[in-house]
Amino acid sequence: MRSASTDAKSRVALMRLIWDFLGTEFGSRHAQYEKFYGGASFLVKQNVFRNFDFKRATALVDRALKLPEPE
Repeated sequence: MRSASTDAKSRVALMRLIWDFLGTEFGSRHAQYEKFYGGASFLVKQNVFRNFDFKRATALVDRALKLPEPE
């Protein structure tokens, strides 16, 4: 567990801290909270689809692709 820059005790303490954030119930609970904060993913996608302004987006793409006529 020893490295060139830290002793073994410090390195083990760092690994335990990382495990607390990533592998324990605390880390899992936080990841789950972030994933479902806005609701179930299929409901979020339905709401985005329902409220998206397709006409405005299509017009924006058409304007971006409109090239000047060659002379």
